[in-house]
Amino acid sequence: SYSEITSDAYFNYIKQYVVGIGPWKDTVVPPMENHLTTATDLVAKAHAHDLQ
Repeated sequence: SYSEITSDAYFNYIKQYVVGIGPWKDTVVPPMENHLTTATDLVAKAHAHDLQ
């Protein structure tokens, strides 16, 4: 699930193999009624785990 693959435990696991993530843009800034909403914390969480 999305919550599993964006968990701290999963980020710690994948950083052994990758240098960054390539998220779908809607997981970074979700749209609502054809307008962008507030950005999620996905990028900040990735950066906190030294991922790009």
